[in-house]
Amino acid sequence: MKYLLVIVVLIAISTVVTLYSILPVGSDNSSSVSSTSRTPLETSTGYHQQGEYERQAASRTRHILVQEAQQVGIDKEESFRRSLKEYYEQSLVKVLTERKLAEMVVEVGEEDIDHYLACSGKIFTFTRFPVEKGKRIEHNGHQNTVRFDDLSITLRLLIAGLNPGESAKQFETGTEISEIRLDAIEIQDGIEPILYDRDRIREQLENHQRSIGIDHWINTLRKNSVAGQEEASKE
Repeated sequence: MKYLLVIVVLIAISTVVTLYSILPVGSDNSSSVSSTSRTPLETSTGYHQQGEYERQAASRTRHILVQEAQQVGIDKEESFRRSLKEYYEQSLVKVLTERKLAEMVVEVGEEDIDHYLACSGKIFTFTRFPVEKGKRIEHNGHQNTVRFDDLSITLRLLIAGLNPGESAKQFETGTEISEIRLDAIEIQDGIEPILYDRDRIREQLENHQRSIGIDHWINTLRKNSVAGQEEASKE
């Protein structure tokens, strides 16, 4: 990884040096008059040529540095290949996830926002159960009683859509980690609701739905992969 950083730094330095060498250091009155007398076409052409020169210079510098790195043998080192593989896999996952998100259609109605806003100032009692292999572990449940507004944003978005007795699962990178059951909602005197911004709540609810969609998608892929491996082992 340190070699990659060295290459990036060298490229950055060479680019700065190239830019410094082609940019004018100062200007006098005659150059100012000459500059202002140029036509828009001449000015545009000059900027295009300068930009093209900079790109070519950066490309040549990159090519020289790549050749040097290959001569040193960096491309044959295991650490470099491992870093390259990790970057390749991360890029694949990033593009795949972005495409899946772009395909998702989420809908948040005014009633959803009203329901969220109505939770503010109320006391929520809920039980969190750990989940193992897709099953809720009942005897390890832990109950909490907290004011809605004191919960984390993630929990608020999850619980706001529940009625007492209903449950929702929590995921972490597609893996079920716990299940939240809403037990009760109470109204206490003296607690004023917070006036949340409706547009902000809409955005958070939409992002929450996308997050749930991605988690369910990854969880399905994970289950299908396990099922496929088990089926293959039987053959």
